[in-house]
Parts: sequence; C-alpha cells; structure tokens
Amino acid sequence: MLNVPSQSFPGLSSQQRVASGGRSKVPLKQGRSLMDWIRLTKSGKDLTGLKGRLIEVTEEELKKHNKKDDCWICIRGR
Repeated sequence: MLNVPSQSFPGLSSQQRVASGGRSKVPLKQGRSLMDWIRLTKSGKDLTGLKGRLIEVTEEELKKHNKKDDCWICIRGR
C-alpha cells in the first residue's frame, strides 16, 4: 500500500469526468425510465386517444398546445 498524500492525486472535476468518458448518473422518478416507456408503448393502450386515426394539425392548433401539461410538438413537419 502506498502512503501518498491525497493532494498528489486530486479528484476529477465533473468536466474532466465527462471529457474522460465518465458520466454522472441522475436518478429518475418512478415510471420515467426507458424500460417504463418501452412497457407503455408495448402495452397496446391507445396513447393518443385517436383510436389509430391520423389527424391534420394546423400550425394555429399546434400553437394552442404550449402549456407544461399540454405540449404538442412537430418534428420534420409531422
């Protein structure tokens, strides 16, 4: 066992950890993990409430849904 003062080997900062390929884990709330999302999408539940129908959404309609609890997004025009 080496007896080296801790000042000789300081701990890595968070930026150094990221640069060196390390990562800082963030705990997720219950029901928010990737596995929870996979289970939900495989459950067969109608997550949209549209019973499988596609609807045309105008830009004006999209703009109405901008609240934290009612947010719609458009990705590449869809």
